[in-house]
Amino acid sequence: RTNPNSPNEIVIVYEDNGVGISPTDRTRVFDPFFTTKEVGDGTGLGLFMVSNIVQEHQGRIELDYDFNRGARFIIHLPQKLINTDEQSDVDVFSE
Repeated sequence: RTNPNSPNEIVIVYEDNGVGISPTDRTRVFDPFFTTKEVGDGTGLGLFMVSNIVQEHQGRIELDYDFNRGARFIIHLPQKLINTDEQSDVDVFSE
């Protein structure tokens, strides 16, 4: 959806209804190799990679700390990317 507070921005919300993320883990969820899983069950690269991909597209990802059931991540992406090679805008939705 577009953001009514920032019409040049697209917002993607992902949420689940799991146990949520503990306060001590919240500051580390985007760190490389951070995982709460048992050894051998995960690499801890998922959210780190998502965060990097979002940043490469000139966006940002946030963990909604106030969400009190499960986890909620909010991704903000620009509708237009700034082409740093040619210093012109690229319309993400152009055909």
